[in-house]
Amino acid sequence: MQFLTSKEEDNKTEDDALDKLKAMGDKNVVKCRTCNGDHWTSKCPWKDTMIAGGKIDDKKIGGPVGTPGAVGGDNKQTGSKYVPPSLRDGAVKRGEGPSASRRDDSYCAIRIANLSDSTTETDLEDLVKPFGPLQKLYLAKDKITGQCKGFAYIHFKFRNDAAKAISLLNGYGYDHLILSVDWSKPVNSPNQ
Repeated sequence: MQFLTSKEEDNKTEDDALDKLKAMGDKNVVKCRTCNGDHWTSKCPWKDTMIAGGKIDDKKIGGPVGTPGAVGGDNKQTGSKYVPPSLRDGAVKRGEGPSASRRDDSYCAIRIANLSDSTTETDLEDLVKPFGPLQKLYLAKDKITGQCKGFAYIHFKFRNDAAKAISLLNGYGYDHLILSVDWSKPVNSPNQ
């Protein structure tokens, strides 16, 4: 009976693997997926210079194709880095496109604050309807109880109707509270 230590066992398995490689002849057993060299892909000197499409970026390795040290690739970078949607080709800038029509002077929103808990959408609509036609009415409600949170946004079709509502409702007593009414965003803001 012969006892082998772990070191002898390790040496024996490595020797067996080398013998098998030598027996296979001159075939390349190890081939890099990055540059097709005779080394492991994880040990490739050009692994950090990859761009989309499996090409090597010449700018990162210091020269154009055909110079020593450059392996494959083209001079165009096809964009392997993430580009946010706002910076992509054909991106619509803020204040342009189909949603821009909502931001013109004829679309105005006001904010009504200090509403009582018992205020409903119909109460609010009755309050602001005399000032002009409405685009949208939003009453903030608690998800659990369904009661008013104390503020609402009213979108009028015309700016002068919204201005009239602000001038008459700001400081108006409603349901034992004094309302605070103002533009939802500053009138002269660049985003509006």
